Amino acid sequence: YFSRTIEIEPTNVYAYNYLGLIAESEEKLDDAITHYKKAISLNDHFDVGYYNLGIVQYKQLKYDDAVLAFKRALKLNYQPGICCNYLGQYTGYLHHPGNLYR
Repeated sequence: YFSRTIEIEPTNVYAYNYLGLIAESEEKLDDAITHYKKAISLNDHFDVGYYNLGIVQYKQLKYDDAVLAFKRALKLNYQPGICCNYLGQYTGYLHHPGNLYR
């Protein structure tokens, strides 16, 4: 369904996001990253795309990349509590709250 949506509307960020969610649920994490990055490339203010990208990068133990994605999602005001939780678990950012928004 979402692949067909992209054929008709190739700039639909939500379709790419959903393809990423599907790939992630199937443990195709590299494919998920590709879809999330495509969505973000189409709309660099797509906060949920950055958040989802961070989740997958976290799952792949790519913590530095995940931190960047979560920080971008935070700047766009996406789920601050959830993003801060991930940042705090792996980087100690919660001990330095000013770092969250840099």
